Amino acid sequence: MEGYPRLGTLSPKNKMKKEVNVIDLFCGAGGLSTGFKQAGFNVILGIDNDGSALKTFKLNHPESEILEKDISKNDPRNFLINQFLRIVSLVEPEIFVIENVHGLRSMKDENGRLVLDLIGKRIKKLRYSLKTYILNAEEYGVSQKRKRIFLVGGRKSVDLKIKKTNKTLLKNILLDKNDVPGKYFYSQKLIKGFKRREKINKKLGRGFGWRFLSPDDTSYTISARYYKDGAEALVKYSENQIRRLTPEECALIQSFPKDYRFEGGIIKMYKQIGNAVPPKLGFAVAKAIKNAVF
Repeated sequence: MEGYPRLGTLSPKNKMKKEVNVIDLFCGAGGLSTGFKQAGFNVILGIDNDGSALKTFKLNHPESEILEKDISKNDPRNFLINQFLRIVSLVEPEIFVIENVHGLRSMKDENGRLVLDLIGKRIKKLRYSLKTYILNAEEYGVSQKRKRIFLVGGRKSVDLKIKKTNKTLLKNILLDKNDVPGKYFYSQKLIKGFKRREKINKKLGRGFGWRFLSPDDTSYTISARYYKDGAEALVKYSENQIRRLTPEECALIQSFPKDYRFEGGIIKMYKQIGNAVPPKLGFAVAKAIKNAVF
């Protein structure tokens, strides 16, 4: 659900002596949970309505319970933040985290009101304070330019010191050309079609949607739509040798561990990876929460 708050983590107030329990709503493949686990949190439950993503979550988080459920069905506007905060009101966590696209800052509802203001008012009614953080994943060890907004609510005001780290460059991730299966390379017909459209759009003063990666930089954002043609982040060897990234490369660019396994076919894999919170970004947030609160 791009454009709506869709992923979040809760830390219930009833925590174990040495562990802080976490519930991951809209958990997807488990990127955010992976980051929280790496920071020492105990992920007890993942909830999602995507069966394939939930299988991936369980495969990599076998100690966690899972629940396949669409918690947004009783909201006719499909406004997921309402459902997330409904769960918050029931669980009464000490801390909650919502991650979403950077554009949430300027998003408005049907009446022209800023969604972020509405969220803030609703959270205040639940007697939580709220802090907003705009983070670019590439500043936290993720080999990807990916701006996201994190809303962090707490019973007490939470001021996170989220530590940046060195960039992870693509040259440490991309496969050697000879190791990439042929199915990931563009056909000559497709290349010609892209070049033709690029030329037309240039004349019309429009931008065109294929972009090429540099091994000495980080990637452009890997979206859930990457499976279509991968045009937003391509590897170019020459004018006639262009390819999309493999799912394995996309997972590493998202900062998933090398041994992370994904369920489902190639399209579902791309979608799960593109929808995920980069684990290293999740880790940076989780570590800051741990240092500030626990």
